[in-house]
Amino acid sequence: MDSSPINILDINESNVEQYGFFCMRSKRNAAGYQNKLQWLKSRFREGLKLKLIRDGDFPLGFIEYIPGEYTWRSVVAEGMYVIHCLWVLGKNKGKGYGGMLLKACEADARQSGKTGIAVVTSKQTWLPDKAFFLKHGFKVVDTAPPAFELLVKKWAPAPDPRFIRDEERETPPQGDEVTVCYSHQCPYIDAALDVITEASREFGLKTNLIPLTDARQARQCVPAAYGVFGVYYNGKLITYHPVTKREFHKLISPHLS
Repeated sequence: MDSSPINILDINESNVEQYGFFCMRSKRNAAGYQNKLQWLKSRFREGLKLKLIRDGDFPLGFIEYIPGEYTWRSVVAEGMYVIHCLWVLGKNKGKGYGGMLLKACEADARQSGKTGIAVVTSKQTWLPDKAFFLKHGFKVVDTAPPAFELLVKKWAPAPDPRFIRDEERETPPQGDEVTVCYSHQCPYIDAALDVITEASREFGLKTNLIPLTDARQARQCVPAAYGVFGVYYNGKLITYHPVTKREFHKLISPHLS
């Protein structure tokens, strides 16, 4: 008999401190981990779902999704679930675990009366590639710069989800300081803030850190589809994901006079 069966565990407010949320599980005292933990506790009350796929007690990957009305991606997807993250540990990829997580999400969505599932992907980095979702019945319904694509899988009549357009958002951050809009949806963002602040200082630039405290801010105040992290200079998006100091220097140099 297999003593370590593959299983999917639902994480909620009552057990998240015990089982964690997959990321940074070996650094539970880190600021990023603790901030994500508190962020999750607030989002569970808004209907966020988090599932770990495990081999016995060992976590192999996870999926995080939330009702479209509360998503922290810059999309309109009412009546659907929006996937924030789907990740399987590198050595465990190609074994069907991602498909199992996605299947569990779809079953949850159907049982909850949702009309479909949406997800934001990217041709660049940090977000998942669309190929996995296309293989599982999703289709591309919208795009946004610099490399975002919005995919959906529907099983009931409903408008396609869409990205929020620039004219619907608040004015992008302006000025000659580096502005970082961020949330704690990703536990790695805390470390990224330190990198951006230090890298900016090396250019003699001040930083303005703007915390995002709710989903409306993520959708309406951040002029990038990722929603939870954006670095801007003079109204231009420099990066939507954490970078090294060297990468930041390369990205911002063309914008400096």
